[in-house]
Amino acid sequence: MVEKLEIERYEGKVWGDKFLILYLPDLRIQSSPKLEFRGNLKHLSVRGEVLLPEVLVQVPASPGMIRASSDVVLIDQPPPAPPSYSLDIQVRIILGDKVIIKAGGVEARLEGNLDLQAAGIQSEQMRGRGEIRVKEGSYTGYGLKLRIDRGRFLFTGGPVDNPALDILALRRDDDLERLGDIKAGVLILGNLKRPTVKLYSIPAMKDEDILSYLLEGRPYDRQSANLSLLVAGAEALLAGDSPGPIDKLKSKMGIDRVDIESQSGDLSRSIVTIGKFLTPKLYVSYGYSLFDNEQVLKVRYKISKSWEIEAHRGTAVGADLYYRIDFF
Repeated sequence: MVEKLEIERYEGKVWGDKFLILYLPDLRIQSSPKLEFRGNLKHLSVRGEVLLPEVLVQVPASPGMIRASSDVVLIDQPPPAPPSYSLDIQVRIILGDKVIIKAGGVEARLEGNLDLQAAGIQSEQMRGRGEIRVKEGSYTGYGLKLRIDRGRFLFTGGPVDNPALDILALRRDDDLERLGDIKAGVLILGNLKRPTVKLYSIPAMKDEDILSYLLEGRPYDRQSANLSLLVAGAEALLAGDSPGPIDKLKSKMGIDRVDIESQSGDLSRSIVTIGKFLTPKLYVSYGYSLFDNEQVLKVRYKISKSWEIEAHRGTAVGADLYYRIDFF
């Protein structure tokens, strides 16, 4: 007769110094943990802190990537497995001097502390309290470069994946500096899942004036300026909750994507692009230059879960093969 062996209690420590826990092309994490854990088959308790001396997050741009809408409901999914044990986690995350984020035109170095907490059986939602700050950073895209003068992610005890935002990014270049004390940029408030983006200026100005300083680095000329270009540029650059002209255009035309893309970082070589999924696997887009009548037609087909092929025809003809890795 074989007796069933049960573990009544366990405990241990995890200590390390600059331990490389993840090394991928898009994500590298170095960790110095000081953790203590104890528990049994029904409960796990973790205490301590984790210093992250070096982190590098690089998210390459995926062409024409369309994220699922927030109102999408998945059906015929297997029910979640019932929780088998409860958690009691209280761990402080400390960011070191080399925590770098490069994603979507943003390049920033972060600092700060974050206290993570999970308690009870229903503890899939990790909660956080603390503040992560942008020590130095910039945003580059659509023919301009903004310096992040203030960047704060505020965690007040809610879900760790939805912090409050307090971000101010201003255009910094010779064009504006010659104009004296004028500042133009964007202010991002709200939270990560529902950010509120507003145009910002000192002194206070009308939106078209702010957009002109922001996108072109000069005062708005009401006689010859192209206001529609400024509006299109702002719609592509900013992401707010209220529907703008481009959102209304998408709704009326039944298309999935409207965007404005600058070529080689030059706003004067911008291309307006519209795209449509003909099938879940087949995506077609058409781009038209705002200035030199250049046209670009792209067709992308999803071969499998990870492989996609894209053919494009414009001033040049070519094809690209993409391989995608999903980490979550």
